[in-house]
Amino acid sequence: MSGAAPEKTARPDGTDGAGQGRDEAQWFARPVRNIARPWREELARRLAAVDALGGRERDVILEAGHTALLTSLHAKLSRLFLIELHALRMASARTPPVRSAPGRGSP
Repeated sequence: MSGAAPEKTARPDGTDGAGQGRDEAQWFARPVRNIARPWREELARRLAAVDALGGRERDVILEAGHTALLTSLHAKLSRLFLIELHALRMASARTPPVRSAPGRGSP
């Protein structure tokens, strides 16, 4: 059981092919899932070793844990990207604009 809902593939125009716009907050869902994959696999391995749990119970715990991890990673990475973007903007604001040499098209 993969446990993950099928992901919609967005087209370059920002739609999912059915004319529906995708949520911009989810544009990096696939990389976040890839980051979370080793932890999901480790949790599945550890849950498999617990004899007191039935298969359905393992699946529920695995899905709940995976969903919580994805939510947490998504929020933290979103903040990190915003901090990086802000730092980039601040750095570019401090850098003087590049001026072209006299006689090369500048007045």
